[in-house]
Amino acid sequence: MTLLAVIDDSITDMNLLSRTLSGYSVRHEETELTTQCVNSVESLLSIRADIYIIDIELGEISGFDVARAVHQKYPDSLLVACTTHNELVYDAYDYDFFFFIRKQFLESDIERLFRKYSIYLQFARKTYSIKTKDEIIAIPYKDIVYFEVVGNSLYIHTTGKNGMNETYNERKSMRLLLKEVPSDRFVQINKNFCINLQFIQKFKESKVILNYDEGLGFNIPKRNMRRVRMAFMTYLANQSNEFSSISTK
Repeated sequence: MTLLAVIDDSITDMNLLSRTLSGYSVRHEETELTTQCVNSVESLLSIRADIYIIDIELGEISGFDVARAVHQKYPDSLLVACTTHNELVYDAYDYDFFFFIRKQFLESDIERLFRKYSIYLQFARKTYSIKTKDEIIAIPYKDIVYFEVVGNSLYIHTTGKNGMNETYNERKSMRLLLKEVPSDRFVQINKNFCINLQFIQKFKESKVILNYDEGLGFNIPKRNMRRVRMAFMTYLANQSNEFSSISTK
């Protein structure tokens, strides 16, 4: 069951979106959806949803500001922008929106949204396992920010539960690690670090800056910079295929 929370200042638009989501669920019986529609930020923040669909133009309140508040409270939930202004798709990138719905193309864009969500869930269920003395711990790849190799020890730095950073460790070399992790999601930047591409915020001179721990940065040797940048660009291209197809229509 997927819980969606919708906020829109137009009752007409909100009802139409709710009916369209219900129609999708009927056509796709394997997808169980529950939708809660609200018209205030306070009500929205009281709901812990899997997906938040946020109207970008909420009268005096910016949907982008609402998205930021939702992300701060529920960092594991997905944000979806909804608007009649297609040009805002580019601004949505800055707020880590998972998808962008055009109100004038609700049905087709909702189909696209859940195709992408299905792929997301496949990756979200994939885990990296470590064996301790007492148990086997399965860490979702999406929660791993970076791997760090120090001597014969591998440290797994994660976002942890509810955004609380956690670190695990085991004995493993970088060479063995790279054989295990998905190469389309992780890239080795130097001999000690392998980072999750989803956490890259920007490149600055010889560093990569992560959207984590107030802008944590790592040095990238000049010989590796092109390879790391290419890996990130490929990741972005794969992630933004849906956005790109929307913005050019």
